[in-house]
Amino acid sequence: MDPAASQSVVGVDVGGTFTDCIGFDAATGEVHIAKLPTTLDDQSRAVVGGIEELGMQFARLDQVCHGTTTATNAIIERKGVKGALIATRGFRDIVELGRRDRPNAYGLAGGFTPLVPRHRRLEVGGRIGAKGEEVEPITEADLKKVIEELRALDVEAVAISLMHSYANDSHEKRVEAAIKAAFPNMYVARSTAIYPELGEFERSSTAVIAAYVGPIITRYFQRLDTGLRERGFKQDYMVVQSNGGAASHRIAQRYPTTTILSGPAAGVGAATAVGNAAGLNKVVSFDMGGTSADVCVIVDGKVRQSIENFVGYRMPLQVPMIEMDSIGAGGGSIASIDDAGILRVGPRSAGARPGPACYGWGGTEATVTDAHFVLGHVPKASLAANRIERVDPDAAIRVVKKNIADPLGMSVEEAAEAILEVVNENMAGTIRLATVERGLDVRDFGLVPFGGAGPLHACALMRKLGMKVAAVPVYPGLTSALGTVMADVRHDFVQPVRRLLSEVTRADMDKIIRAHRAEGEELLKLQGIQRVDAHDLALAMFYAGQRHTVSVNIAADQLAIADLNALFAEAYRQKNGMTLERPVMLVSVQSSVIAKTKGLDLKMCAAAIRKTPPAIEAHTIKARFMGKDMDTRVLDRRSMKAGESVLGPAIIVQRDTTMLIEPGYRATDSDIGSIMITKEN
Repeated sequence: MDPAASQSVVGVDVGGTFTDCIGFDAATGEVHIAKLPTTLDDQSRAVVGGIEELGMQFARLDQVCHGTTTATNAIIERKGVKGALIATRGFRDIVELGRRDRPNAYGLAGGFTPLVPRHRRLEVGGRIGAKGEEVEPITEADLKKVIEELRALDVEAVAISLMHSYANDSHEKRVEAAIKAAFPNMYVARSTAIYPELGEFERSSTAVIAAYVGPIITRYFQRLDTGLRERGFKQDYMVVQSNGGAASHRIAQRYPTTTILSGPAAGVGAATAVGNAAGLNKVVSFDMGGTSADVCVIVDGKVRQSIENFVGYRMPLQVPMIEMDSIGAGGGSIASIDDAGILRVGPRSAGARPGPACYGWGGTEATVTDAHFVLGHVPKASLAANRIERVDPDAAIRVVKKNIADPLGMSVEEAAEAILEVVNENMAGTIRLATVERGLDVRDFGLVPFGGAGPLHACALMRKLGMKVAAVPVYPGLTSALGTVMADVRHDFVQPVRRLLSEVTRADMDKIIRAHRAEGEELLKLQGIQRVDAHDLALAMFYAGQRHTVSVNIAADQLAIADLNALFAEAYRQKNGMTLERPVMLVSVQSSVIAKTKGLDLKMCAAAIRKTPPAIEAHTIKARFMGKDMDTRVLDRRSMKAGESVLGPAIIVQRDTTMLIEPGYRATDSDIGSIMITKEN
């Protein structure tokens, strides 16, 4: 289905606690939303149930696109499949040896348990040299032996990563063919089919991760496909990838590692659209949920991408991903006092159950949400707008008093303010890491806060960082779901080069680009898309003798007129503050072949929310700010008109979040539905 056409679409974000759904009806212009608990045993049930709750007919949907945490959860919880690794003889321990790093800066304690234990790491003969030459042939006896070993191990998936296969993958392909002939249903992750780059440890780790989660992803995608089709959906649903683009679930099954950062990437896409619509060319995307907060920097509508990623200690993952900085800070983050008597907040979280004490589910530890309750930042009206019926505000007071206030000799209110001060400073530090420590002036950026807890902390972060404006999306708690239907269809490719830039001819580059373009066009056609809207390049380079690359981003059609040496020197200077007088090596050419979506009219979202009757009447309560109880206006966002503003202190409530406007800040409803927060002079 062509994403540029006018469609009835549904976006779904599957989180660890809730599954968020948002639907757009092209015929009526209506917007539908739903939020229900994630079914952790089978996420597809919550996805299908959420679409049913929207009240839209499956048979009339043109597109369903979603972000998933299936692969992420399998890695974090170590619940992947039983798999094996096939390596070149003498190199099976690469995935355990890793690089010269350690989990703690001091001491010798700490260890690493690889996803594939040593007895399931098999070896095969044959050897490819660094220049792609065959040093030693792989024999039929080698293949027969490894097949017999696999049969004895009874595994569900196999990763293949052989020495220097990035230069010549013929041996890897022979091993793959032998395995598929012997085990037709075996899931095989061949390293050069995923990311053919130098770095045996990183490439092997990526293949192992793919094998570890591949069968789980495949089963989940197939269950979801069955569930949707049984209810009348006729298309192939789409999946957001870690690079922020979308792909058909059938294609995503081939490359399961591309879905590791699926949900957060979708939120960044929506934040980009919100920032563009608000006229902000520099944006910090701030996604704060129940357990963590994710920060991403967006400049001129472009998101920084990274190839060198980690999903855990000594578990590198070499696939294109949006570059994010994360911190264990969310609404459920637990406040505690350490052995030195210092107040800490996070990274431990109360999770969905028991959750914060104020939710009445048996929580006994003070959380960030409990602190907001103590200070009156989450009034009863907010609970009514959010359809939360079971709540115990007194429990919030009890746990903050017992766990924080009494041990520190504070009042309950002082302790609650201290909790928020600590968590806000932690999150501000993460934003500084993403901006100031990379040579960017955070004061030049606008903030796009979203997630269930993001809008509660927007003003505090603006105050700490000197930011002048924030744009709160129309559905903050559903922004990641919104982002899934805004994602362009995108496919990434890489071609190792490993030559001096001066030795690479224009013909060499054209050959690589044409091959990537053709492969991208073929994948797009499989999804019913007959065009390419953009072909972007990322040229990975370094100075001769170095190891870590610096990327130069450029459109394919601009390559002919570009001075790559000058572009690299500037990119290197921005990253390292200097340049060197050394030859430049072109390590690889990375391509992104893109078909753009039509995009959603954010004004339609704004009109939809304004058509919904407010759940509460505007009124005034007492809430605490900066040590003082202040008269605070409470109003329903759905009652606000375009151009209407409110001066803080104020609390704006809606079904999916609560927005806190501190004294000295003004919130204005814009025509695109975003609440624009600005500091009063």
